[in-house]
Amino acid sequence: MKQFTFYKLYSDILDGMNDTDAGKFAMRICEYEFEDKQPEEELSGKESFYWSNITDMLAEVKEAESSGKTLKRYNMRSEHFTFKETYFDAMKLLKGGDLGAFVKAICAYMFRGEEVLFKDKEMQGYYNLCKLKMDVSKKRN
Repeated sequence: MKQFTFYKLYSDILDGMNDTDAGKFAMRICEYEFEDKQPEEELSGKESFYWSNITDMLAEVKEAESSGKTLKRYNMRSEHFTFKETYFDAMKLLKGGDLGAFVKAICAYMFRGEEVLFKDKEMQGYYNLCKLKMDVSKKRN
């Protein structure tokens, strides 16, 4: 898959985590969606709780989207946007708290219209390139 539906529920979970944990959790979601990988390392209690509660949804949406369908029951109930593989590619270039801050910035822009400015010029460059795709996605909705 080159994209998947990213629901506000996922963003709400990430917002409740520090940037390092949010980055790890977002990577787990993306690796599952883009690479068919299950979490390999031991999940903390909180991560395990969140993962066990969204796994069924991730699997159901992934199966539907793989066959060209959308799940209207989720899409009608929850804000969402299309998470592109290029955002994941940028995420793989980041580590630790930077990774979580980057994903949270994508969510802030897509769900709340908030633009984030990073002190790190490289991160800002990644964000700006992703923002070009996010702007196209916003116009389609």
